[in-house]
Amino acid sequence: MDLHKLLQRQLQKFNLDINHLPSNLSSWQELISRINQTYIESDQDRYLIERAMNISSHELQSLNEKLEDAQRVAGLGYWHTNKSTGKTVWSNQLRKMLGFDATLKAPELTDYFNMVHEDDRKTVQVKVMEAFNEGKYFDIEIRVKPADSTDYRWYQFKGGPYGEAMNNIFNEISGIALDITSRKKIENEVDELHNKVLISARRAGMSDVATAVLHNIGNILNSVNVSLGLLKENHNDTHMQKLIAVLKLIQENSKNLNYFFTQDDKGKHIPEYAIALITNFAKSYESINLELENLSKQIEHIRDITQLQSSLSGINKFMERVEICEMLSEAISICQYELNQKHISITKICPHKQIILTDKIKLIQILVNLIQNAKDALLTANVSSMTIVTEIKKVNEDFIEIRVIDNGIGIEKKNLTKIFSFGFTTKPEGHGFGLHGSALAAKEIGGKLAAESEGHGKGAEFILTLPIEG
Repeated sequence: MDLHKLLQRQLQKFNLDINHLPSNLSSWQELISRINQTYIESDQDRYLIERAMNISSHELQSLNEKLEDAQRVAGLGYWHTNKSTGKTVWSNQLRKMLGFDATLKAPELTDYFNMVHEDDRKTVQVKVMEAFNEGKYFDIEIRVKPADSTDYRWYQFKGGPYGEAMNNIFNEISGIALDITSRKKIENEVDELHNKVLISARRAGMSDVATAVLHNIGNILNSVNVSLGLLKENHNDTHMQKLIAVLKLIQENSKNLNYFFTQDDKGKHIPEYAIALITNFAKSYESINLELENLSKQIEHIRDITQLQSSLSGINKFMERVEICEMLSEAISICQYELNQKHISITKICPHKQIILTDKIKLIQILVNLIQNAKDALLTANVSSMTIVTEIKKVNEDFIEIRVIDNGIGIEKKNLTKIFSFGFTTKPEGHGFGLHGSALAAKEIGGKLAAESEGHGKGAEFILTLPIEG
């Protein structure tokens, strides 16, 4: 006979078995009482267990509701995929995010892949297979078309292996998905704004270059006007009239030149007068030739500057190998005449030639802006001896520095980082584009722009760091 475990335990306490029961009534009563109490306690335990299970069930349900609400607020959902069955489990929030009815089963893995944008599909497939086969975790941003929509939305999917691996291969993976469409929209708007700012900064930088070129051409034209004035002065009509008068006298006395040159008072002075006149002509001729040579050089310089400006005005989007000292010389050449006019000396320290891979146009814009900025700082400071020093240093095998140093007004400590901010300027008529655009251009070509100064009235130093190989 099979006995209940509770009855067996009570019989063992009385040293009884089913075949040897108590022989007197009191023993039977005590046995029945104990058995009865045991069943009462068992019912109480069962009640407490059931009560605990009900409470736990309610708590779990409440916790699950809170978890679902948290997923809704965070805009994320949970997913789980079994490789062998191909089945997936999606949280309710993920179903809502991807437009699936909560009462229907989640799509299998292959169906989910078909929802992904064709440009992102291969990435998702590779990452999922790597998670299954290599145990790799992934974090990707992809476009998915929800089942209830005709437009793609952006999602961030994070996932990795779940459970134990068999022969280093996982059968299950799980993770979360976040709807990042709003973030992507903001990022695109920020990128668009950044591009607009960059275009404005580039235009401002090109304006600075063009302004420097126009100043230089204007200064050269002033020299051209001086040369033309000297040419006009040396081209004296009086000398020519005197020569014509002498020739006319000789012509009138051509039949008796011997008497004319030896006996006539006018004729006797003609040789001496002619020699003096020819000497004046020779001096004028020499002066005219010198001014013509200067004028030719000045016109050639104008041509070189305009050609340089034409090359800088183009849109150059490719990297090229350039000699950095030559680039610095070109930037100085653009600014040279205006610096001369303001009596500002500029020197170049370039210990050795260095070829770098960079964007020539952006580099020239940066250097011209830094030199112009140094010039403005000097004019503001109104120092007696205004100097700019440009120096090229090799930092290591990968980077070089171009330093532009002036003894001008200097920069206050609090402004050392602000000066590269968009729209920030300390100049009364400044626009705040120049240094900001230069900093952006430096970043675009893989470099960086920094400033150093001991403070107001102690000059400043701008350091452009560039990669040698772009």
